[in-house]
Amino acid sequence: MGNVPSECNMGDCLRCCKCYKVLPPCTSFDNLYKSTVHGRYVYVFNGGEYYRPVGADNMYECEYCFNKPIRDQEQMRREEERRREEERRREEERRREEERRREEERRREEERQKLDQRLQESQQQAKEQHEKQQSSHISEEYESKRDVQMWHLDEFEAKYESGRDELLEILSKKCSSPVPDLSLTQLTADQQREILSVLDKLLFDEWISAPPSLSTLQHTQVFITELCALSLEIPEGVPLQNISNQVQSLVDSISQSASNAAESLLLTQALYLNLMHFFTDCSSSDTDAVLIAKQWAGDKLSTENLCLIEFLSTLASSLQNVVGRASVFILKMEIQCLKLLLSTLTPNRQRNPLRIH
Repeated sequence: MGNVPSECNMGDCLRCCKCYKVLPPCTSFDNLYKSTVHGRYVYVFNGGEYYRPVGADNMYECEYCFNKPIRDQEQMRREEERRREEERRREEERRREEERRREEERRREEERQKLDQRLQESQQQAKEQHEKQQSSHISEEYESKRDVQMWHLDEFEAKYESGRDELLEILSKKCSSPVPDLSLTQLTADQQREILSVLDKLLFDEWISAPPSLSTLQHTQVFITELCALSLEIPEGVPLQNISNQVQSLVDSISQSASNAAESLLLTQALYLNLMHFFTDCSSSDTDAVLIAKQWAGDKLSTENLCLIEFLSTLASSLQNVVGRASVFILKMEIQCLKLLLSTLTPNRQRNPLRIH
């Protein structure tokens, strides 16, 4: 029969030295050769069914035990790759989150800059208009918007002195520097921007749970309304004092329709949203109401009334936004706002749009 490998007749003694599994016999030297596998110089039996290091008698290893270190290394390598991939993914998420945060900060800064620019432009516009009127010897009826604001606030102080003092005290406490007066001629652009930021927090956070006095709300309405008047795109030649007077009268009429302090707060919030609309959308196209008015009334509608229509239409939308969160009913002040808007759209039927009750 010739020579055969010793592994041919070992029987159950031919076992894996690690797991003690019985290994199949190797019946021919054709099924036995030497080779370097995984860096080890070994005998290879039956095409790789088991192995034995050269020079290490009886140290047989089955295929599973022989390749296990390599499989373990491969598994560790794959787990390390997964770990690194997970770290890259988390790092990418952190990077995207950081980019979103920076983008949000950039957007907020742009909004602050736009607000600052808008306030400065309004101040400059009022100043230039005032100087132009002085040089042209225009009557006192056409004083600058700032003087109009001074007149309205002075008039209001006599009626609601306690509300003015309380509002000044609140703003001075909330702002980084004391607020000496509510006159726009006394405030810098930075102060106005800071005051508006404080009003935003008061109106939509603090005053919701702890409302101020009614006179303080009314004084706040006057202050915000004057800023709205400064922000309207008023064509050259339109009496600025008349526009401001009428805007204040419109707001006063709507305010009288408020049934209580809670509704007065809603109106104040709506006026603030209206102001933000004029600051952020000052260069946008006409509102739907203005477009309808131009198509409906044509030349019969004055540019002065167009300014009032723009103010009332955006205020009606702002009222709907704030009231919609508080009630399912249409409040009287919403109805009054729409009545005023309708009467301004039809000047030929009613000469004075402010006499609606």
